[in-house]
Amino acid sequence: MKIEKSGLKEAAQVLNWLIEKVGPRLPNPGINVIGTGWSIRPNVIKNTYIIELTEHVDEETQLIFMLKWA
Repeated sequence: MKIEKSGLKEAAQVLNWLIEKVGPRLPNPGINVIGTGWSIRPNVIKNTYIIELTEHVDEETQLIFMLKWA
């Protein structure tokens, strides 16, 4: 399940929500931001951020994520 956001401010708000509701951020080198159950990666061609939940996230949290951020 993934969404795409164009603004850095909104992507940062989603990041904070993911850390609080889904799982902690994991250390990693590079431009992708990865956490337990989620990832955020830039799409440099479209100048957007792709925010994705993994299949390990429960259905209720996925639904709340889509209702809040899609």
